[in-house]
Amino acid sequence: AKLSADMLASNKTSNTHINKNYRKDGSVIICEWYNSALIDKHGELISVQSLILDITERKLAEERLKISEEFLNETGKMSKVGGWTLDFKTGISTWTEATFSLFEVEFNREAPRLPEGLSFYIPESEAILGKAVELARKKGIPYDLEVELITKKGNHRWARTIGKANYLNGKVVGISGTIQNITERKEIENSLRASEVKHRTLFELSPNAIMLAKADGEIIDVNEVMSKITGYTKDEIKTIGGGAIIAPEVLADTLADWTKQVEEKGWFVVETLWVGKDGKRIPVSVTGKTMVVDGEELFEVIAADITERKQHELDLIEAKDKAEESKKVLEIALQQLKFHSDNTPLAVIEFNNKFQVTKWSSKATEVFGW
Repeated sequence: AKLSADMLASNKTSNTHINKNYRKDGSVIICEWYNSALIDKHGELISVQSLILDITERKLAEERLKISEEFLNETGKMSKVGGWTLDFKTGISTWTEATFSLFEVEFNREAPRLPEGLSFYIPESEAILGKAVELARKKGIPYDLEVELITKKGNHRWARTIGKANYLNGKVVGISGTIQNITERKEIENSLRASEVKHRTLFELSPNAIMLAKADGEIIDVNEVMSKITGYTKDEIKTIGGGAIIAPEVLADTLADWTKQVEEKGWFVVETLWVGKDGKRIPVSVTGKTMVVDGEELFEVIAADITERKQHELDLIEAKDKAEESKKVLEIALQQLKFHSDNTPLAVIEFNNKFQVTKWSSKATEVFGW
């Protein structure tokens, strides 16, 4: 009736309109109606003929396009970040200019469809990304991955790609996301990782004990040499703290000397005694310095076991004492010999290795007249 009234009121015998209609099974379809009215000579409506076209798919495609355009407009504002969409029904992909640039594909061509789009990725990344896309399609699970790819020009690149499911009427109809070239960041990370490996190698292969600690004394890391010297495991040293391995009888003096040097010059050199796990005293030479890492003040302590050096010093002192004692004994013996030679009733004559006279006693003068 409304249709008839509208057509008569506007003096039109035909019109078109789009609306949603229900099928017998309860599903909703979108139809475009082409209506034609048959009117008699008195202007009375005789009948209306309607031609109906199911345009559900077209409307869905328009909705997908709208989603795509909104997404691409959003990502287009982001510097050096490409956007993309994938329609699961048609397999059609859309790329932004930044995405074409990342893959080094001509911008004026159609974006690659599946599976061509995945072929840019190295096999390992292709498998990971393919699985992520499938989970997004089946379960709507989003993903955030770092993957490797080879551009159309053969250049190797790292990329971070983020994907999320697009829904229509509660169903996943595609995915859209962003992709960013992170090659430079990855190269820096790899360089830092290589540097860390090198540092760790030097840390562990050092002939000296090394300890890294916070300003409050909390130990962050120690190497194997420190465990070897003290007899404690790394975890045990971290638990008991650095102060616990300094012998109690020298602890106060060591810390005072340490603190004074750090305040004056930012580093210190001290000789002190450590206490091993077995209670044995271990003489060590300790060098330390302060440094700032990520805004936090840390201490790096390097210690050398000087047990052998100290023993050598003791041996030298003992040898010197023995030499001094021997010298005194020799002097006494020479004095006694001189007394006897001066007071003996016999003539005393001494010669050197060339048989030259080096001593001629008074009795020898009486005997020989010389």
